Parts: sequence; C-alpha cells; structure tokens
Amino acid sequence: MKKMKKLFPALCLLLVSATLLGTSTYAWFSMNKNVHANNMQITAKADTTYLLISADKNTAAGIQEDKKIEVSLGENKNLYPAALKTNTNPFTDADDNWWYASASTSDKSTKDDETVVTFGEAKSKKPTDAEAKEDATTFTERVLKKTVYLTLAKGSVNKGKLTVKATDFTDSIGSANATKLVVATATKALYFDGNNAATAQELVADGGMSDSEVITVNIYMYFDGENADVYTDNITALTSASANIHFAIAD
Repeated sequence: MKKMKKLFPALCLLLVSATLLGTSTYAWFSMNKNVHANNMQITAKADTTYLLISADKNTAAGIQEDKKIEVSLGENKNLYPAALKTNTNPFTDADDNWWYASASTSDKSTKDDETVVTFGEAKSKKPTDAEAKEDATTFTERVLKKTVYLTLAKGSVNKGKLTVKATDFTDSIGSANATKLVVATATKALYFDGNNAATAQELVADGGMSDSEVITVNIYMYFDGENADVYTDNITALTSASANIHFAIAD
C-alpha cells in the first residue's frame, strides 16, 4: 500500500477564516433580522434586536439576559481535508458520514479507493498501533465545528422564517469552491460554498421560533478533499478562506 502523504491546512473560523498550509508529503487533499457568525473566529450578529444569539448560553432566559446580537467564535485550526457524504446532516448523523482518502497521485484529486476511511465525532480516534494500516485522525483534525444558540427577545412575535447566508466568502483556492460550510439544526442542514454563499436559505420555517425555545445550530467548516483543484502539487494555490455567517428573520 502506498504511503499516505498529507497536506496540512489551517482553518480559522471570525470571519470564518481559514488558511491552508502544506507539508512535504501528500494526503488526499486529493490532495483533493440578522445574526452573523464572522471569522470561525465566528462572529454571529443580528441587525434586528429581537433575534438573539449566544455561544455559551443554551437557555432562552440566559440568552435573553445577555441580549447579544453578535458572538465571536474565534479559533485557528490546522486541518487535513475531509468530505461529507451527500445530503447528510452532520448534526444528527455525526459518525460514518465523514470520510477521507489518499490521492492516487500527487498531481490529481482522484482518490485511491483502497484508502477510504470513515470517521465522526464520537468514533474517531487515532490508532494505538504505530504500524496501523489506516492513517486515522480525529474529527477535530479534519473539521472545524462551532455551535451557537438562537432565540427571540422576550415578548417578540413568533413570526417569520429563520434564514442563513454567508457573505464575504473567500475560498481557499480562488473560485474552486474548495472550502465548504454546513449550517445545521437537528432537523435540517444547509450546504454552502463560494458559489451559493450569498444566497439566503431557509433554516427554520415561518413560526418555528419563539421567545421560550432555543434553536441549536452547529456550523461546520472544512476543506473539501473531493474538489478537483485540491491536490498536492497545487498546494501553492491553496491560500485562505473566510466568511461572515448571517442569521436573519425574514418574512
């Protein structure tokens, strides 16, 4: 079996900002009314005061007491590439739906099927055997995850749908859409890249929020190993990624 080589990118979620770095080896990079989250430093902020957000309080009373319309989730992470199975909600399907692989060669994004490894939040761990066949990594070495909690200010009318969009989205490799963003609740997941980031998508239906309930939202950011432009020999083109995440109550 070919030795797996690796690219080692860094991802920073205050604008959701990310930086890709490289080692001398290659791994399947393929090697292959508003609240916003900025710089995953993620900043989340609302421009309508009745929509409130928190990064640490998960009760309506606690969030309402703080009255925050913006939170910072700053973190700078070094990440290996990853991929998520199509139409998977990582909020509920946390395991076995994330995966990675080695590239067949350093100048292509085509994966070597023999090297595919699935991983997840609960199950992923590094092998204890130094000679282990799989080059296992933990979930946090491949995916940057942040959680925010949303509710309405006390007395707010339960009306309008919750939408999400990402602005100022700069991709990690030009316009290749190599950086992916997933915004998910327990019942719905939205998928963003540089191509559709600025288009608001519905996360919670009209009337689905209230001043007594909290919506828990997980935000995932990762470098897409399946992307055709993400491969070892193209490492110099892999720079950084950033985005502002906006939550809004819309009619």
